[in-house]
Amino acid sequence: MALALACRGEPMTKYCIGLDAHMKTCTYRVKDHQGNLVDGKTIPSTREDLDLLLLEHPNAAIVLEATTVSRWIYDHLKTNGANVHLIHPVNIRRTLGRKSDNLDAGFLADAFMLGALRECYVPPADIQVLRELARSRTFLVRERTKIMNRIHAKLRGRGITSPTGSIFSKKNRAWLLEQDRVELPHLAQLIDHLSLAIRNTDQDVVAAMKKTPEIQLLESIPGFGPLTSLVMYSEVGDVSRFPSAEHLCAYFGIVPGESQSSEVMHRGRITRRGSSLARYVLVQAAWMHVTHCPASSVTKSHKRLAKRIGKAKAIVATARRLVKVSYHVLRDKRSFKADW
Repeated sequence: MALALACRGEPMTKYCIGLDAHMKTCTYRVKDHQGNLVDGKTIPSTREDLDLLLLEHPNAAIVLEATTVSRWIYDHLKTNGANVHLIHPVNIRRTLGRKSDNLDAGFLADAFMLGALRECYVPPADIQVLRELARSRTFLVRERTKIMNRIHAKLRGRGITSPTGSIFSKKNRAWLLEQDRVELPHLAQLIDHLSLAIRNTDQDVVAAMKKTPEIQLLESIPGFGPLTSLVMYSEVGDVSRFPSAEHLCAYFGIVPGESQSSEVMHRGRITRRGSSLARYVLVQAAWMHVTHCPASSVTKSHKRLAKRIGKAKAIVATARRLVKVSYHVLRDKRSFKADW
C-alpha cells in the first residue's frame, strides 16, 4: 500500500483515515500502510469534533466521498491544513454484500492507499462562486417555470381560454386574477418575486462576465450568451487539466458509452456523466448556433449529420463539437472563428 501511494506521487503519511460523513455523524477508520486498523469510532458532525480528530492524527491523509454533506467538511479540514482528498461517488465501487458506515469508512482508506480511487476536481473559491451563481440562476428560472405551468394547468382544467398575448403580462394581470381568487394571486406574487430575483442575478452574471476574460472569449461563440459562457467556464475551471478536447467532452458526459468484449465493441448513448446543467445549456447553444450562424463549419457539419441520423442525434453531436470549440477558445485564449 505504501508503494501504491509513492507511485501516485502522494506524500507519504503514517496513517490514512477513511471518513464516512453524514448530516449528524461521521464514522472514521484509521489504518496504517499495511491495512491494519489503528483507530475508529463515530463522532458528531461538528467542526469541534473534526478538529479533535485532526489533533489525534495530525499527519494522516483523510479520504471522504463527495456528497452534499461532505463539501463543508472538506472545506473545514482543508482550511485547517489537513491532507484531505475528495472522491467522486462514481469512482467508488464496493463489493456486494454487507454495507455499514464502518465498512464504507474502512473501504475508503484501503482503496485510496491501493491507488484504486481517483480524486474529484475541487475548484478554487472564485470558480466556486461563479458555479453557484450559474446554478442559482438556473434554479430560479426552473421554479418560475413550474409555477407558470401550474397556472396553465389550472386554466386548462377549467376550460378557460386565455386572451391574446401572454397571460403573465401586465395587461392580462387583472384578467388572470379574476379566474381564481384563492390560489392565483399567491402564484402571481411568487412569479413577480422570482422574476425580480432573476433580473438581479442576470446583472450579477453580466458583472462576472466583464471581470473574467475567459467568459468574454466564450461569448464570442455564436449561440453562447452570458449564462452559457458562465456555465462553461465555471464547470471547466482550469482548462489545462484536460489533455485534449476529447477529455473535456468525456468530462461533460457528451460522448457515447462503450462496452467491449474481446473484439466486439458496442457504442451506446452518451454517458451523461458530469454536469447536467452544462449539457443542457450546450444543447440549447447548439440550436442557437445552427440557426443564427449558417456560415460556420459547425453548422455545415450539423446539416450533413441531420440528413443521415436525424436532427435530435445531430444536435447532440453538434453540442459535442461546441465543447471542442470551447476547449480551443480557452486553451489558446482566442475568439471564435467561423471556419473552425
